[in-house]
Amino acid sequence: MKAISLTLLLLLLIVAGVFYLLPDNSGISAKTDYSNEAVRISVTSNQEAAVAMSENSFTLQLTDAAGQPIRQANLKVQLLMPKMYCGIIMAQVSEQTPGSYLIKGIPVMQGKWNAEISLRIADQLIRVDHPFIVKS
Repeated sequence: MKAISLTLLLLLLIVAGVFYLLPDNSGISAKTDYSNEAVRISVTSNQEAAVAMSENSFTLQLTDAAGQPIRQANLKVQLLMPKMYCGIIMAQVSEQTPGSYLIKGIPVMQGKWNAEISLRIADQLIRVDHPFIVKS
């Protein structure tokens, strides 16, 4: 009887350990929205999970407070891993249609990443982080 109880306890500990070690995906979203009195930003991942060492893309929608598209925006996007020192990867940004921008970048390893979007508009610098997961 003791052997069965110990076996069940060990099995329970193993299962709990596996769930404890699984990556925490809280805060990870396929879409990030931001707005203030001057601008609305919406960033969407174009794939469910990004792939390491491959080009991945995001779509950014940019409008003013009245909902009009912002053209030829002063945007900079970099990919980085929060709390890691694996470098900052500059992403390419191109306007596809008025107010709609395509972001392309290559994350170098698996894990949690941010697409850090910087927008300079008038005398403001707005920064929005879009979290995403990279699989190998």
